[in-house]
Amino acid sequence: WNSTVIVDTASATMTVPSNTTTASANPSPTGAIMTMSNVNGQGLWRSWQRSFRRPVDALLDLVDNAVDANLKGGGQIHISTQPSPHNRQALLLLNSYASDVHKEISHILEVFSSNKDQSAVGENGVGLKQASANLSDFSIVLTKINNKNKFQMGILCRSLQSEKGINIPSYNLGCRESKSWDNEIEDLCSSDALFSDCVKYLGGKPANVQHNGVSAGDDGDRAELAEGRRRLVELIVLMSESDEWSSHDHVFGLLLDQIRDTRPNFSENLLNELGELLPSTYLHLSNTKIFIQQKPVSFHHWEQRLVELTCFPIQVSTSVDIWQEDETEGECEEKNVAQPLTDATKLRVYVGFDPSRTPTSTSLHIYSRGCGRLIKHLPDARNELSLSTGGTQYCQGLTVILDDYESTLPLTPTKQDITPTATHRRNIFAWLRAVAHTFWQFHFEKYLSKGALTDALDFAIKDEKHRKENFIPLAEFDSFTKFDGIEWSKRSVAGVERITTDLQNIEVAPGKATLIRMLATKEEDTGEDLKKKSKKSRPTRRPQEEEEEEEEEEEGEEEEEEED
Repeated sequence: WNSTVIVDTASATMTVPSNTTTASANPSPTGAIMTMSNVNGQGLWRSWQRSFRRPVDALLDLVDNAVDANLKGGGQIHISTQPSPHNRQALLLLNSYASDVHKEISHILEVFSSNKDQSAVGENGVGLKQASANLSDFSIVLTKINNKNKFQMGILCRSLQSEKGINIPSYNLGCRESKSWDNEIEDLCSSDALFSDCVKYLGGKPANVQHNGVSAGDDGDRAELAEGRRRLVELIVLMSESDEWSSHDHVFGLLLDQIRDTRPNFSENLLNELGELLPSTYLHLSNTKIFIQQKPVSFHHWEQRLVELTCFPIQVSTSVDIWQEDETEGECEEKNVAQPLTDATKLRVYVGFDPSRTPTSTSLHIYSRGCGRLIKHLPDARNELSLSTGGTQYCQGLTVILDDYESTLPLTPTKQDITPTATHRRNIFAWLRAVAHTFWQFHFEKYLSKGALTDALDFAIKDEKHRKENFIPLAEFDSFTKFDGIEWSKRSVAGVERITTDLQNIEVAPGKATLIRMLATKEEDTGEDLKKKSKKSRPTRRPQEEEEEEEEEEEGEEEEEEED
């Protein structure tokens, strides 16, 4: 499986890794040789087509690759629909990338190979081929290198695959600077039969049937060849001479032609779906601009959505169980939680209320890597966070966001979950539980009832004057509301371990990036009225009393359910 085929016709070189066989039949006039791996190419292509549950997941994987290429910021990504012959549909993805992440086209198209570091989220070694095959029968990969006169081109085509091997040809373009692009493509079509046939696929020849090796020059193929040459030259000129891309030395282009789904407006609908998902998919893309159909995507999803968005920086031990010192059975005395730790993972936890989800339960969103990519979403995380699952506690649209902004948590190969050690995971979720409970209990006690808390959330989301146009990205966590004065302690009651704090010591430090605040329970109340009311009405209770009352309430609700 660790094999690939790269045919570099224009420069007369060939890359054949070990574990491949070479078929020298029908070499092109330029001396190129069709190389074939010992993997069933048709079977592998079919497996690529099934790699994603939804087409938008395949497109998101391609966006991940583009985002990784711009992790240092300052780049741009454009995704748009394109016309295709015979009323077929096509998508074009273009992105700039830093020179130090440039890879030869042969490496980009090498099957099951990637040298991405831990801060990246996409995988060119697998994702590019899988996502392309999932969405289209014929794709062209183009990279502009250093200047507008040199390109590398790779071809992913369903009809080129055979039971004998997987075939992914590549070419160097722009070696003859004295010629126009149209003349160079014309000469290459005349001298290389395989390249000519691939250009005809771009001109409308169906790419979902087995390649028959017909060379250029057949009368029936002339129109497709001419149209394919025109489209290829148009794409090269766009990447090299247009206002958007001429100033970028390195540009990556992927044309997904002959989209497999032939439903009318499928491509447009797919981009609309992508536009709805992207704002909540990434946390830290303030320096990378993404455009869908020429319209910029705004990445301020949570800032615009969550009421009382609050940031809690935490440090979590990777190897020492936070409870290992508490060996006394039954009730234990409170013990301060030691921070910072020498083996700690630095994480941020953002918590807020999402009125659009009221009265749904607590959700958990886990983000990781330099771009802040959404790794996992749990719509109801109360069990995982050891929160009460009975009644309506924690059901005011409470939203918990775990941000692994330093890319320290290991991920599954598919990057759909974190895989820390058992001890590390237990510690992480103990802290998530502590933060979620403290945040919810603090705001609940301001209103003394869950109904009043819900009313305050409804009023806050309707009060548009508290939203601003100048958003601050989540990466700048110092600008968000914080709870000052927190002294975390750990204790065990009846064998249940908890990290707690005394709510009476908390002082809210409002942040200018927290756009939506709960100011009042009804419209005529002012912020000062609420402050006085909260101080006067908040009872003085220790964390242990809060926990015991919560457990008693849950037991009472369970008894009522049994009676019903």
